[in-house]
Amino acid sequence: MIAHIDRTYRSFVTDRIYSRYTVKISETDLYILTDSDLRETAYQSALGYRAQIEEYIRYHPEFKTSLIPLPVDNLAPDIVKDMLEAAEMAGVGPMASVAGAIAEHVGMDLLVYSSNVIVENGGDIYLNIKDDISIGIFAGNSPLSGKIALRALAAETP
Repeated sequence: MIAHIDRTYRSFVTDRIYSRYTVKISETDLYILTDSDLRETAYQSALGYRAQIEEYIRYHPEFKTSLIPLPVDNLAPDIVKDMLEAAEMAGVGPMASVAGAIAEHVGMDLLVYSSNVIVENGGDIYLNIKDDISIGIFAGNSPLSGKIALRALAAETP
């Protein structure tokens, strides 16, 4: 049984004028902000990346279950290579990076159509923005939740 995940933090969004929408495919749950509604483009992008990961797992089942880094596979799709490299840097299994990898790759695809792209996936965030923004920290029931933020400088994104 899959537990319900509280995503109320998504309602604490800036008053900037962005088109805001979600894209959900199985475990992938993207919250996206762009200059215009690119929902269908984002959906097709996420679907494609999920298919690449799932196909790789079909032939390399250890990719899904390993809790330690696996060797980089130069024949793998780019998203899989990125996950393998991230896992190596963090000393974890490659699936630990799946949310961030999908957020980043979908975000990069959306840059073709939008100057501002924010993609959140399970707390992992891809940013490519033209103006500085603050990103609030949601920490559940912690007394600090909603009281601290990180400043993201446009010049330092993505």
